[in-house]
Amino acid sequence: MANRPRHRALPIRFSFWKLALGVALGIWLGGLAFLLTCGLIYKVYMNQQFPPLPVNASPSTAPVPDASQQMFDQYRRNQENLQGRTGTDSPQCQFWQEQNAARPTAKTRDNIAHYCAE
Repeated sequence: MANRPRHRALPIRFSFWKLALGVALGIWLGGLAFLLTCGLIYKVYMNQQFPPLPVNASPSTAPVPDASQQMFDQYRRNQENLQGRTGTDSPQCQFWQEQNAARPTAKTRDNIAHYCAE
């Protein structure tokens, strides 16, 4: 047992009460800062003057059409035009004609007959 080193206690520079008081003071100051921040936010945002809401909208003003609805209507018209195409004007017919021009096979000829028939 003589070979074991002696354990020395570390010197404590702060007493327990100083540490406890420092922690308590830090928590108290943090809470105070939080309350002051909440009060400032309340004062800034709750005391703002908001513009009054319109009471009656005049009937002479027409509602502005929604841009997304306009785009959807245009898309629908384009799809109807594409589906209405037949014969050599259809995209499928043009595709199979290009395929047949590049590499003619029985499949491309059959598809031309199917999609390009009027």
